[in-house]
Amino acid sequence: MRLLLLSSLFELARAESERSTASMSKTEYRAGYTVQLLGQEAEPLVVIDDFFAHPDALVAEAARSAFTTPPPGYPGVRARAPSEYLMTRAALLREILADVFGYTRDAKLIECSFSLVTTPPEQLYSAQRIPHHDSTDPNLIAMLHYLSGPEKGGTSHYRHAATGYETIRQERLDTYLETLADEEQKDGAPSPAYFDGTNSRFQRIARTEARFNRVVMYRGVLLHSGDIPEDFSYATDVNAGRLTVNSFFLQG
Repeated sequence: MRLLLLSSLFELARAESERSTASMSKTEYRAGYTVQLLGQEAEPLVVIDDFFAHPDALVAEAARSAFTTPPPGYPGVRARAPSEYLMTRAALLREILADVFGYTRDAKLIECSFSLVTTPPEQLYSAQRIPHHDSTDPNLIAMLHYLSGPEKGGTSHYRHAATGYETIRQERLDTYLETLADEEQKDGAPSPAYFDGTNSRFQRIARTEARFNRVVMYRGVLLHSGDIPEDFSYATDVNAGRLTVNSFFLQG
């Protein structure tokens, strides 16, 4: 009974923490997109719905593509995506990169890839079981284009509890990695599962639902993780799996 009560209290505290964090976020509605300021560091998250005029053509292109396993990090497979499709929204992307992310020079596209999550939880290595960051360079902007629906899972952003970090920039990296190592030595490796929610190490500060043809953009320094459902199939079929286009921009 005592264990059940403590568990219930923890769940209530976690839910209250997530509600409190969400209440601190501010959303601004602009022409064609929204900007949400996340957590205590107030980093922007951009959401664009109905991004591309022909999303089904992208899915068809992905079905014809040869997927391969990328370097360690991404828990699945990737294939080159036709970056030319981004030019149809070039004006909007330039506006967002300048007005939201502070670009003062032209952006350089450094990656544009179809991605499928295919790695089952029991095969994840330790770093894939916790939120991650894409870069320590705040000028790197990640763009995630969902080509599947909400049932395949969206994306959440996180705060590291011990350090309070929501972003991992170069000057924070050593402290962050040392703290992670200390936590793993003390408490053991994270359980073999995709991270979801809040625990003693990480607190969710935002959750963005996937929607077909929705784009989200954020700095690559932000801690984040895909919301992979428990009943996920890890399919390699683009019509059944969690298909996204992952693009990255860097100020030229």
